[in-house]
Amino acid sequence: MWADNIMKDFLQFFANVDLARTVMDVLLVLFGFFMAMAWDLIKDKRAWYSLRNAVVEELKANQAHINLRFRGLPEAAQKAIKECWTAGKVSIPSEILKKFPALSLGVELKTSVWDSVVANGHARQLLGNFSTVATAYDKIRFANHHIASCLPLFELSLNIHIEVADRDAFRHASQTAALSPEIYCLPAINAALEKITS
Repeated sequence: MWADNIMKDFLQFFANVDLARTVMDVLLVLFGFFMAMAWDLIKDKRAWYSLRNAVVEELKANQAHINLRFRGLPEAAQKAIKECWTAGKVSIPSEILKKFPALSLGVELKTSVWDSVVANGHARQLLGNFSTVATAYDKIRFANHHIASCLPLFELSLNIHIEVADRDAFRHASQTAALSPEIYCLPAINAALEKITS
């Protein structure tokens, strides 16, 4: 009996055309709202994947540039740099640096895509990989700073009014600064690429 009353009330509720139209309108608005939210999520995901791929490409370009320079170094310098990687400190003997014919400056390594990722707030989507990628880019910025500072140091080493020992120290510092992408960045970039692409 009570089921018949519920059914009767239900049918009377939808018999009113205006009420049915109102309920349908509310349902369509809710459906549209949820579809808009879903589309925003899809767009954000697509934007994140394209930025992630751009970060990977930027890191690979930096890695290729550094590898090319690294392979062009004398064998003794390559060995000294590899020892810096394992020891975790920078110490390239003066004897090795004296064999270099001239100061070899590299181009500034790229960080523009990473800056865009951070500025757009997408860096948080890296989750556990964030610290590894951020460390790689910090080391790239550090190396860029060293590259920019090595030319003034080298010019100081050419100054004829300073002691020979000081001139050699400035030359040593400028050549070590010029090698900073190979010393600092290559291991960090390799680790970041391994984390972000796996």
